[in-house]
Amino acid sequence: MRAQLAPEPVRILLLFGLPPEAPSVAIFTQQLRHTVRNEIAVPVEFYEEFLDFDRFSGRTPQLAIYFSDKYRSIRIDAIVAVGSVALRFATERLRSSWPRIPVIFALTIDNIINVDGLPPNVTGRFSPFSFGSILAMARGLQPDARRVVIIGGLSAIDSFAVSSALHAVTEQAPELDITLLRGLPFDSLLGELRRLPRQSIVLLANFRRDGRGQLFIPGEIVSTISRESSAPL
Repeated sequence: MRAQLAPEPVRILLLFGLPPEAPSVAIFTQQLRHTVRNEIAVPVEFYEEFLDFDRFSGRTPQLAIYFSDKYRSIRIDAIVAVGSVALRFATERLRSSWPRIPVIFALTIDNIINVDGLPPNVTGRFSPFSFGSILAMARGLQPDARRVVIIGGLSAIDSFAVSSALHAVTEQAPELDITLLRGLPFDSLLGELRRLPRQSIVLLANFRRDGRGQLFIPGEIVSTISRESSAPL
């Protein structure tokens, strides 16, 4: 009896524009692996790449060449782009090397990407900023609030988040004063939060890079910020 050949594995490239260790990203990746392996009958191999453009800006062309060379002898069946930066890199920089490979995106902000300009082999689900619903909930819990304090960092995604939070506040609560705490060194930010009046609502828009250039994972600093803030976060 002739031995059967092992089936060729499905190879998926996970392309991270967000830090893979961020809590929301780690949960998404774990669920993705579990779902794909349960749904596909053949073996599945995952490859992971973190772009880390917050620390290595300006290296986009070289990185695209590096990926093309690195995976030259490997057939990639699909790219999962995690985050807006990863989706843009996959569609703008990797398309020349892998024009027909399907790209699936997740944890991607819709107002950062030109949806109409996406190639036909790209699909996924957007994750819009939900500051409007968060603000509505906060005002219900704190009806005597007089100001909204928005926290933001200095990275590109921080800027988009701050703009979205500002839009939500000015649209839904124009009578509230707005205090913007943006780009401060982290210890200075905590000092400002300790001095806030209680009748404040604190919105953490996004805080990836502080005023000293230190990088943070926003989900990991929520507990510290909420503990130090004299107003509800």
